[in-house]
Amino acid sequence: MDLPTLWRVCVDLPTWPHWQQALESCRVDGMPTKGRKGLMRFRSGERLPFTVEECQLERTLVCQARSLGSRITFCLALEPSERGVQVSHGVEIQGLTGWFVARTLGRRLKEGLAASTRRLVYRAAAEEGIS
Repeated sequence: MDLPTLWRVCVDLPTWPHWQQALESCRVDGMPTKGRKGLMRFRSGERLPFTVEECQLERTLVCQARSLGSRITFCLALEPSERGVQVSHGVEIQGLTGWFVARTLGRRLKEGLAASTRRLVYRAAAEEGIS
């Protein structure tokens, strides 16, 4: 897997719903760089404004949102390895009401992480022309 291609898919936020099935839409004002604001809309109806907290070229993309007094952190990390690129995709929920957010929105997000990661890799492979 080509790292630059995989990274392009990761930072193309409007296409996230193609590989993250919980999302209906996702947008960010401009390129996803530190401090940029965006909005995720979930198929369940929730809207979640977020801020890009970290964007290290071809390595990490971290976005953070607040919901019901909790902080939700989304992280995508790419690490070159002997076999190509290792992809880590995670969600962390913290805060006073974290238990509630984790049981509602968080549960749906975490249940789809493995499948979303696979679809991300398949999408990048399709763009690269690998079948």
